[in-house]
Amino acid sequence: MNEQFLFKESLLLILLVLVIISSFNYFIYTLNAQQSSKGLSVLWVKYGRSGKAYATCVIGSILYVVGFSESAGVIEARDINTGDIIDSWIYTYGSKTELYDCIVLGNYLFVIGYDNAPGNWEWLILKFTPDLNMVAKRQYNPSGNNDYATAIATDGKYLYVGGVDSSKASWLDLFTNSQWLLAKIDPTDLSILKTFTYNPSGGSDKVYSVGINPTDGTIWIVGSVDESNIDIFRSGCIGLLDQSLTLIGTKSIGALPNPQIVFDESSYAYVTSPPSGVYGGGLVKVSPDLRIVKTNGDVKADKIAYGEGYLYLAVSAYKNGVYRHVVLRATKDLNVVEELTLSMLINADSIFYPYGKMSITGSRLFVAGYDYATGNSRWVIYSISAGPLLSKVTLKIINTPGMNLPAGGGTFTIVFYDAKWNYVNSTSVQYLEGEASVNLDVLLPHGEYNVEVYHKPSYAKISDSELWGQYHIVVDKSQVSAELQRFFSIIKQFDYTIQENKMTINVILFYPGLTTSPWDSQQYFISVLLDDDLKPPYISIANSSTKTLKSGETYSYSTQITNTPPGTYYLLIISYWHNPWTNKDVITDTKYQIINIQPLTTTTTATPSPVPTITVTVTSTITLTVVSPITITRPYTATVTAIQTQTLTTTETIVKPYTTRIPTTITITTTFTTSTTSIVTASYEITRTSLSDYTITIGVGATSAVLIIILIALLLRKSK
Repeated sequence: MNEQFLFKESLLLILLVLVIISSFNYFIYTLNAQQSSKGLSVLWVKYGRSGKAYATCVIGSILYVVGFSESAGVIEARDINTGDIIDSWIYTYGSKTELYDCIVLGNYLFVIGYDNAPGNWEWLILKFTPDLNMVAKRQYNPSGNNDYATAIATDGKYLYVGGVDSSKASWLDLFTNSQWLLAKIDPTDLSILKTFTYNPSGGSDKVYSVGINPTDGTIWIVGSVDESNIDIFRSGCIGLLDQSLTLIGTKSIGALPNPQIVFDESSYAYVTSPPSGVYGGGLVKVSPDLRIVKTNGDVKADKIAYGEGYLYLAVSAYKNGVYRHVVLRATKDLNVVEELTLSMLINADSIFYPYGKMSITGSRLFVAGYDYATGNSRWVIYSISAGPLLSKVTLKIINTPGMNLPAGGGTFTIVFYDAKWNYVNSTSVQYLEGEASVNLDVLLPHGEYNVEVYHKPSYAKISDSELWGQYHIVVDKSQVSAELQRFFSIIKQFDYTIQENKMTINVILFYPGLTTSPWDSQQYFISVLLDDDLKPPYISIANSSTKTLKSGETYSYSTQITNTPPGTYYLLIISYWHNPWTNKDVITDTKYQIINIQPLTTTTTATPSPVPTITVTVTSTITLTVVSPITITRPYTATVTAIQTQTLTTTETIVKPYTTRIPTTITITTTFTTSTTSIVTASYEITRTSLSDYTITIGVGATSAVLIIILIALLLRKSK
């Protein structure tokens, strides 16, 4: 370092000591994060060479660690699984070289820092193959003062390198006036395509981190602003640029003087800083349009990474008298859900410096720092398992207010889905007769869940369970409890009566529901079934029409059954909810009752009204024939009656009683007479084939008769 900067540091030493004495509390950071089932654990730790390690990057199965040792810039290649050293690159340009950060693009490793080859600090940008063969180098010296590159990022096409440019510094400001510098770099040959400078104050302004918005490709620079020209009063700031390096806007982040930045998949930025000077550091969430969404002043990290919905923060936390390496896991709402102390067995200060990245690949974190266990600084590299964070969730299943769980006992099945309705897992719990509620403890990874609860009564043999309710829970604490109150319709009441051959069924359906949209009203219908064993197929009796119910409303439905064969049956009442999203009908409740239908005993005295009458008219023809002529031997006188034809008619009304036996035949007998003689009787058969139809069949024993009348003439004899 040149004499001008030594003079500056000496001049500020007294002020720095005074501020430390008066503001010592700003440097003590004690974590009180909630503990839960551990998902963070150390896979391996490696203690290395003297010096300081700053950043990690990964290509395939190789972990790269960058920093410096003695006066040389150092890159180590280590086995990602064991941490063992595979290779290293060590070099000094001039008398001093330090490497601060790295990035991977196109299977190349890019590393940045500074060297003092020209006599002052200058930017150093290096390109390596995976076997640490350097294929390109760029040294960039924007001023004759101390300039250095501190951060590197990529949009997948170009490199963006941020750092410090001291070209504004002069003896008038004691050579303290430095500004932000961002360079757009061609990754092929490391040529500088364009630069951007920003000088927000007349003091020592520095770039600490660069990030790329994953949605729109905008470049975010985060760094410090030193309005007072005294280093301990630096504050934090965000600069937002488009890809042509035109400044879009800036945002002050106050108490974050040494900021690091990372983005989530929704393009929200997360910026953190350790304490520095009079500022206590913190963690902020920033929207894509530069609005501060949330702040957590208790989380003060040196490095930050994002993966699988969580923030991972590397902290130099003051514990038990020394600074210790600590890794935190936090939600996107900035709530710390897990803490892992890495250096609890090291009774010396362990530091993460706010230059360089921590890397994450799959479920593993890699972070580098240094400690003073040997008296001087030495490299420390950690591999950390970032497995799913599990928390105990206590679920309490209850019925609608004032009601116990359904009579007879049964089983609840709870099915968990993620926020996009992808299946996660399921579990079941049984309950007994008379219980008011049932509790169930499950271990779940942190996140948002959609939950469905299905109920199967112990008596039910039907294949489908009832849908008890749908719920949404967020697991982001060490312990979560939730009440799963019955949500969908219930059959509040049903009864039936049987009279002769007719059964009347009455049902009242109740929708407990919610008053919030979209659950404030839902569609239901009722199905009535008969079955002898509660197994498919069922005898469908009736289905109600679909009814829209608001929360707290009931639906009364009545139906009748006739001509049911005698026997013992299960009468099932099932309520269905029409799912508007899947357009399917889902069972929400079932009730049953055993019924006994007796054989019908019907006494019928059925006399048609009016009484059936049958009128029969019969016409008979009677023929009288004279015997052949008589011979007269004497002179008698004889009178002969000629052949006679006589028509005889009789009309008779027959009334017979009503009979229930089918078929039946009624025989009617009538007698015809003449003035001369009697004629034989005639019979008539009347056949009744149904309860309402009559057929008359006439069968006549003799439809006619021949009557022979002999008239004898009395011959009179003449006397002499």
